[in-house]
Amino acid sequence: MNDVFLSIIVPIYNVENYIEKCIASIIQNTSANFELILVIDGSPDNSISICKKYKEADKRIVILEKENGGLSDARNAGYKIAKGEYIWFVDGDDYIESDSIDIFFEKINKETDIFLFNYQEIYENKIVKFEKFENEEKISGHDLLLKYNNYGVQAWTQIYSKKFLDQHKIIFEKGAIYEDVLFNTQVYSKNPALQVIDNIFVNYVQRGESIMKKKQTIKNVESVLKILELYNRKDIINFFPKKFIINRHHYYFSLLFIFLHKSNMKKDEIMDLLNSISKKNFFVFTREYDSFIVKYIKRKLFPSKSVFIYKNWNFIFLLIRLDNLINR
Repeated sequence: MNDVFLSIIVPIYNVENYIEKCIASIIQNTSANFELILVIDGSPDNSISICKKYKEADKRIVILEKENGGLSDARNAGYKIAKGEYIWFVDGDDYIESDSIDIFFEKINKETDIFLFNYQEIYENKIVKFEKFENEEKISGHDLLLKYNNYGVQAWTQIYSKKFLDQHKIIFEKGAIYEDVLFNTQVYSKNPALQVIDNIFVNYVQRGESIMKKKQTIKNVESVLKILELYNRKDIINFFPKKFIINRHHYYFSLLFIFLHKSNMKKDEIMDLLNSISKKNFFVFTREYDSFIVKYIKRKLFPSKSVFIYKNWNFIFLLIRLDNLINR
């Protein structure tokens, strides 16, 4: 095994029913060459007692207690005290495969900035495998996006070189809903050297309501706007493949309208937002389409269920029943 040190950072908030399995899956690895940083993010449940129990029995565990600041803030806090050359962000309600750390140590190569791996989603009655990578390879960030289009969103599907993150001063944006998207878009814009690992590392546990089913707030809408603004930055546009940028714009623009449908915003607030979007020209490659879609929403304000197919990119916009925003 190479002489390397890995820091695994686990933010913890209201995961007492999951955190024991998460910790156990990590510390079952016998290597002394990693640390497990448990960031207690003001969690009001019994998670901290569980963490302290494990810390007493394992010197590789570090506990950091802080006031609640959200997932991004907890990750950043753990990152600040991390000693490892490589960083792995694992969520407290997920767990890793028993051989993942050993496999990572076997694959380490100092020229690699990011290691990517497969994962599987764990449901109550089924397991869905996401084996995006079939062959191990070294690849650039730009080429990865050309080949796999939208891969690289989740922070927990990757292990990062701390030197790379420090060099480019990349951290998570506090308070953002889609923190992984904002984080990894900046990471990949620096064209990191990537190493693909053809193994499942993470078990992504599905629980509760998805964000699409929840009542949305202005914070959620603002988070999507931040992503659209990021994809409209000149350095991002110049680096990422054109098709990738357009697909991302389409996806988050449609998500924005769905969030508006589920939000607590008033009619005049939505109109102001749509007018602002029109002026910002988020769709840098599709200006006519940008104008059309915003005018369409404003004109209908808001129609009954509509589906628009953008044939050039085979993308379907779901503009669903926005009319009840007026009449609720």
